[in-house]
Amino acid sequence: MPLRGGNPFGQEFFDLYGAYKEAGSPYHGIPRTTA
Repeated sequence: MPLRGGNPFGQEFFDLYGAYKEAGSPYHGIPRTTA
């Protein structure tokens, strides 16, 4: 949030977090592999 100029403790954060949770907590990182 600081890089976007939003308040990390304000309503904007909770709106963004709610959308993230509703989307199934998508993560676009490197997939975990098992050895």
